[in-house]
Amino acid sequence: VVLTAGVLQKITRSDPGEIFVFRNIANQFNITDLSALSVIEYTIEELKVDHIIVCGHYGCDSVNASISKDQDDHTGQNGYTGLWVQNIKEVELNVKKQIYNICATDIVQRAWKRGRKVFIHGLVYNIETGLLKDLNAANCLEILSKPLDFPVDEKIIIQHSELPPVTDEFSVTLRFKLESYDSNWIAIFHKGAKHEIRTPSFWLTPTTAIPHAQLSTNVKNYFGINHHSKMLELNKWYHLGYILSVPLKRFNIYLNCEPTTPISIENQFVLFNDDPLKIGHSPGHADFKGQI
Repeated sequence: VVLTAGVLQKITRSDPGEIFVFRNIANQFNITDLSALSVIEYTIEELKVDHIIVCGHYGCDSVNASISKDQDDHTGQNGYTGLWVQNIKEVELNVKKQIYNICATDIVQRAWKRGRKVFIHGLVYNIETGLLKDLNAANCLEILSKPLDFPVDEKIIIQHSELPPVTDEFSVTLRFKLESYDSNWIAIFHKGAKHEIRTPSFWLTPTTAIPHAQLSTNVKNYFGINHHSKMLELNKWYHLGYILSVPLKRFNIYLNCEPTTPISIENQFVLFNDDPLKIGHSPGHADFKGQI
């Protein structure tokens, strides 16, 4: 499936019907657009498509119209086109935003929950050079390919150098099944050598086992967000999505496709770190007991 600027079929030399193409002005995926939602649902559920591409191109007139100060009544705020493209600031950022919107749909979240490997790609085409820029290149790592029982004899620690490079946004998705509660915080994952370094980290609250995601900023070491769900049930599979985007200034988590209200990270800097990522454990906290 491709949400595209119209160039991808030519440069891939694909046959008619080989790529399912959906087009609109500036490659917008709006969560209120029934047409776009229907395309995503139909291709994932009926056609069993595993790869979705959002493809923009440099020099896009729609993007230029959005950021231009010399807009007429049709592309400006008074026209329908202006309303459609008013939040676009830059081509690559626009593609990333649409990827974020697609990942946030209950359609994709449900597919991931069922174990479907649906991949969302971002590409930008350079018309002058004929080159494609992959905005997601080498930016995905599968740590656990099948359920693993925790606690494990040899604790899982992923070194920073083994992880995909992160500059200003990332997401983590996993499934877990909790076998017992604890009076202490339970660690699902934590990247940070010190207790006060938390980007990213995900925990279950003491006793009540309510999902709680954290990151660190220049304002707060523990910038956290609770999911609005009730106490988690034991021996039940849950699907988790942790999403952070500094360019979009949004921080959110999903549990079984249900999102929290996104938290704005305006006027503060997210503190990333070069420390290892620990799965199912963290010093000073309870080890996770169950499956991830």
